Amino acid sequence: MNSLPLFSLANVAEQIVLSVLGIGSIISLAIVLERWFFLRRLTKDSREILLKIEMNLSNNSLKIIEDVAKLGDTIINRACQHAIKHIHDSGEHGLSELFHSYTITVRPKLEKSLSYLGSIGSNAPYVGLYRDWE
Repeated sequence: MNSLPLFSLANVAEQIVLSVLGIGSIISLAIVLERWFFLRRLTKDSREILLKIEMNLSNNSLKIIEDVAKLGDTIINRACQHAIKHIHDSGEHGLSELFHSYTITVRPKLEKSLSYLGSIGSNAPYVGLYRDWE
């Protein structure tokens, strides 16, 4: 029995699988770089805002916190703006629920495309097995 067609079919399948893995690796690298730059910028901006808020919290002045909240467009600034609006409208009651709701709405922005990276990472050991099989 001639097994040459079977080996050529396996060779074509191998090239297809390796091409898909290569494309997946390039997409993964692009996602990692995008997330790294996004979170790096977010961390830098947030660190500066947190320092200003921390320095001004000891004064118990809402006006100072309002000014700090208007300084930029980070997640912390927006959270402070929501909190200040809530305090003006309803007082301090329910402020923790407001922050909890806000984190639920912001979380998808922070975790964007991470499920794809998780899928690729969980399949990585199988790629190593595939290459050893050859």
